[in-house]
Amino acid sequence: MMDLTYKLQGDPPVWYKEAKWYYENIHGEQWIATIEDNHVIFSGLDIGWKEMKGTPQQAEEAYKIIFGEIEQNKENPLTKYGMNTGELLWMASVLSVAMSSFASNSRY
Repeated sequence: MMDLTYKLQGDPPVWYKEAKWYYENIHGEQWIATIEDNHVIFSGLDIGWKEMKGTPQQAEEAYKIIFGEIEQNKENPLTKYGMNTGELLWMASVLSVAMSSFASNSRY
């Protein structure tokens, strides 16, 4: 098996080497995500590598917001930044795995 490696631009968060997910949009803006201490964490270059950290409940709410099941909530740390369609779909796939992980009380 070969490892996939990528070079992150700018000054990514300290946990970038432990990131479980990576996404790069058509503009070259990079995103990473991980699960840590019963939270899902996202960070991206186009938001200055700030972190969006959410609880299992916030992850479920963000997932429902992405698919239009409930209205936008600016108080949810996972939905406070504007993201394009590709980024949102990537986030939804990460949230889906995170929610399964939280439900089974396991670590991805």
